[in-house]
Amino acid sequence: MAFGTGHHTTTWLMVKQRAALDFQGREILDMGRGTGIFAILAFKLGSMKFTGIDVDPWSFENSPENAQLNGISEINFLHGDVGIFPTKPFYDIISVNINRSILLGDWNRYFACLKEGGIVVLSGYYYCDEEKLTAHYLAVGLNLIAREQRMKWASLLF
Repeated sequence: MAFGTGHHTTTWLMVKQRAALDFQGREILDMGRGTGIFAILAFKLGSMKFTGIDVDPWSFENSPENAQLNGISEINFLHGDVGIFPTKPFYDIISVNINRSILLGDWNRYFACLKEGGIVVLSGYYYCDEEKLTAHYLAVGLNLIAREQRMKWASLLF
């Protein structure tokens, strides 16, 4: 159960947002919880490289085993927070499924490793916080592509 079941609303929202994206040959960075689930999805959709940074130690420990059970071995799983992000642009798609405070406070670290023209997918926050998050990410130069809401949770795609 530490790995997760994929049934949490924010996981569902992140999967839905990603379903419209082209993963073929893309390099992906995921931060938060559920990186193992997102890694398996990314590879099934054609990703060539995936780095998952999970804040939960049990999820981190279970992710490689679940990836292997799904026939995937090319995943770089790390345990930690934004402090272990790479410092130069690497990734076509960065997704962050974590709380509002971290989404607002750590945005500059996400962009430091985003390729020009890259995609950012956010979730892990309540719908009531969406206006503040949207305004913040628009102000730093991103373009809003899509938003999703389910129950009290939401997700943004820039």
